[in-house]
Amino acid sequence: MTPNRSSFRHKKSVNLMTVSLLLLIFVLFSCNMPPDEPITPPAEDPTEEVVFEEVALSALLPSEIGYTWIYNGFAEYGHTMTLDAILATEDSSVYEISGEVADMSGGEGNFSVDLTLKYILSGNSILQEKTEEMMLDSKFDRLTLIKLPFEVGNNWTETVIDPNTQNEVTLNSEIETVEMVDGATQYTVRYDDVDSDYYELRVIREGVGVISVEKLLELTDGNFPASYSLFMSGMLE
Repeated sequence: MTPNRSSFRHKKSVNLMTVSLLLLIFVLFSCNMPPDEPITPPAEDPTEEVVFEEVALSALLPSEIGYTWIYNGFAEYGHTMTLDAILATEDSSVYEISGEVADMSGGEGNFSVDLTLKYILSGNSILQEKTEEMMLDSKFDRLTLIKLPFEVGNNWTETVIDPNTQNEVTLNSEIETVEMVDGATQYTVRYDDVDSDYYELRVIREGVGVISVEKLLELTDGNFPASYSLFMSGMLE
């Protein structure tokens, strides 16, 4: 055997031993490594609860049972309603109201003149729910009238139901003006249907509630604005 061939075999043997040793170390090291800790997903933030802002919300409405509103408006329209009860719990207050619409048909109409209405105070908003057939009011039986903060530019989006079609309607609403009138703060709020020209406009006065309503009256022969406003309110009897 020549020296070169012997030297080559020796180097090859050393290389094989080195590789085997490295593999053995790698296996032993891998076996002794601690197992991977399970990945814990980030904790979800708890849902922030909306505090019932009772004082701020109730300041917009009268507090006396028997308080009466008398409204007059477009085409001799009118309705009268009275606060019958305030049902208060820890997280809401419900103002129950009843009344009737002035019957311009002399009793010959086919629609009921009765109306019932609720102002529901909860969280940071006042909702209106109504049951009626002749009011010149919102075409939606339930919608948010106003939300805190009572500041110009405060806006919100909500989905309401058109009772005539049962279709969902998206409203964008915003407090447009805040002003002091005769010592009381009043807020003008606009509500726009995002998919049509329909709108509503309300003025809400501190201690009184809604003092005027304007909306786009939709008729078969055309659409035009119609409105009513507060004629008289208070403990009238």
